Amino acid sequence: MSAWRFALVADTHLGQGNRAGVHNPSSGEHLAGRMRRLGEGLADCDFALHVGDLIEDGTAGQMAQAAAILADWPCPTYLCLGNHDACAPGDRERWPEHLPAALPGGTGPYAFDHGGLHFAVLHTWWEDREGVVRPYWERQGQCRWQVPDDQLSWLDSDLAAHRGRPTIVVHHPLSIPLSARLTGTEATHHPARPETVAELDAVLDGHPQVFALFGGHAHAHQIERAGGRWHVATACLPEFPYEYRVATVEAGRLVIATRGLPADDGMLPAEQVPHGWVAGRESDRRRELPL
Repeated sequence: MSAWRFALVADTHLGQGNRAGVHNPSSGEHLAGRMRRLGEGLADCDFALHVGDLIEDGTAGQMAQAAAILADWPCPTYLCLGNHDACAPGDRERWPEHLPAALPGGTGPYAFDHGGLHFAVLHTWWEDREGVVRPYWERQGQCRWQVPDDQLSWLDSDLAAHRGRPTIVVHHPLSIPLSARLTGTEATHHPARPETVAELDAVLDGHPQVFALFGGHAHAHQIERAGGRWHVATACLPEFPYEYRVATVEAGRLVIATRGLPADDGMLPAEQVPHGWVAGRESDRRRELPL
C-alpha cells in the first residue's frame, strides 16, 4: 500500500481578537489569513481533521466565514466540535447548515474509513459548575467536558463493528492531563471529570484496535502513551507556536510530524512569546506510532 497522509488542525479560534491566550498572548485578528495560508500547505494531504474550536464564539457569522475558508482548502475537512464551537443554545444545530460534508453525522458522532484506518469522531458536551450537562459551553470557570451516555453507546457499537481496523478516536479534549512539562508549573492540568475519563476508558479498553486518541483544547503539542493508547494533542493557531500536524501512514506505522506556517506580520515576535514550552519537546513534535 502506498503512503498517504492527512492533516491535524486544532483550535483555530476564527473570530478571536487580540487578547490573553491560554499560554501566550494571542494574535487573533490575523486568523483568517493564517487559516488560508495553512490551507496552502495541505496539497499533499488526503483530508484535514480539525479536532475542535474551529471558531471562537459559536456564531452563525463565524461559521459562515470558516466554511468559506475551508471551501478553498485543497482537501476535504472532517470536524470535531469543541467548546468554542457551541457557546449557546442552538449553536450546535446550525453547524450542518454551513459544513455538511465536514459533519457526516449531522450534530451527532460519526465515523469514516480511509486507507485502512477507521476514525470515530465524538462531539464535546459540558458540565457546568452547577452540575448541569449541556451540548454547549458557557463562558465560565469550572466547566468540565463530558461524553454523554448516548455517544458512549454509539462508540461501543461502532468499535464493535470495526474490530479488524486500526482505529483513531477523535475528541476535542484529551482524556489524559496536560503534562506539567507543558504547563510551565509543577502541576498537571486536568480538564476532565474523573468519572468521564473512567467511562470513556471502560469503552476503549474493550476495543484494543483503538491505538490513539487525537484532540486539542490544551493549546500545546503533546504526545503521550497511557492506558495502552497514544494520546496526541495539537497546538493552536492564535498563539505560539502557530503550527499544525501532518500524519503519514506508511509501512505499518503512522508518522506524526509538525509543520509551521510561513512567518507573517500577524505573528508575535519571539520576544513576546515567553512560554515556548508549549511547542513540546522533540518526542511531542515527531513520533512514529505502530499500527
